[in-house]
Amino acid sequence: MKNYSLLLVFTGAISICASLLVKLISSLQIATILSLVFKVSGYMFFAYLFYKNTINKLEKSYYENMGLISRINMNIQGEVNRRVEEIERSNKHLVELYKTDSLTGVYNKKAIMGFIDSLVERKKTMEFSVIMFDIDKFKEVNDTYGHIVGDKCIKSAINIVKSNMRIEDEIGRYGGDEFIIVMAETTGVKAYLAADRMRKSIEETSDPHFTISAGVASYPSDATTTKDLISAADRALYTSKENGRNRVTHIGQLYN
Repeated sequence: MKNYSLLLVFTGAISICASLLVKLISSLQIATILSLVFKVSGYMFFAYLFYKNTINKLEKSYYENMGLISRINMNIQGEVNRRVEEIERSNKHLVELYKTDSLTGVYNKKAIMGFIDSLVERKKTMEFSVIMFDIDKFKEVNDTYGHIVGDKCIKSAINIVKSNMRIEDEIGRYGGDEFIIVMAETTGVKAYLAADRMRKSIEETSDPHFTISAGVASYPSDATTTKDLISAADRALYTSKENGRNRVTHIGQLYN
């Protein structure tokens, strides 16, 4: 670097001297132009040499600031991405809250009906079944023991039912103590057997002891629309109630 500076000094000096010698050599206009060129070159060399440290400092500062700006931009982008992810999680959580029942955490009526609608639309030729069940003499439970015990019965029933469900099955609260289980790709016979297993498990509960009744209907053998399917399961449930409660009825049994 030191030799480079000396070279600049030498070059600048030579340029200025050359500008003076050119005037002595010739009086032509070209000599004047050459003299001016050499002078300017010499002054530029000396100016660079004089302000070299300042230029180097400015250059270093520029690159440092550019690095700082780049890091700030990266941090800002990272923060923006984090906030976007938080918003997306919050929105997803709000959607789930909108779809779920506050007491049990399962689908609410609108959500479970929408799920059945989607199966009817997507599975025109594929069978699936629904189980509608409720707690036997639930009004008496509420009137005798209070709504806190009634809510406890509902939660207990849901926990037992969910432990007997498959991953692909869905459950929703239809209203009050009535619930609907949707079993995809399941025949009426298999749904009936699954419902009876759930009924027996709930019958074994205590503190408090309670039972359930259930009705089963299948698509498309028993109904071809969501409304008719739910109506069929409801009629089967009502039959279970009429026949003594704590039992499961398939809609097909009503016609045999």
